Amino acid sequence: MNELDVRSRVLLSRLSEPVDVHLNRRINEIGATETAAELVAGTSPLRNAESLRIRLDRTDPERMVDADLASAERVGARVITQGRLRGRRNLINLVNVHRYSCGCSAPVICDYWLCGQ
Repeated sequence: MNELDVRSRVLLSRLSEPVDVHLNRRINEIGATETAAELVAGTSPLRNAESLRIRLDRTDPERMVDADLASAERVGARVITQGRLRGRRNLINLVNVHRYSCGCSAPVICDYWLCGQ
């Protein structure tokens, strides 16, 4: 998973709720980077695209992501994504609990903010 994908997931986690099945499916279809780009550009085919865009800082989405990542760095947190879960059994269990609770098989887009080792 590259840095652009991680930044896209941070933005998507700001715009959506973890149980947004439609957004999760879109990410599975075209990827997080492309899904975020569609939302920012206003070209997303999702039914709830406008409600997601309401949360978007229309002046500079990059600024939102930079601020979130800077806040995380200040407290020693880091972003854990699906691709970075190897060897983290407790986080994998959280992913499975999420899938069970929302009834969807799509990966979590919110990812996790983790403090410490």
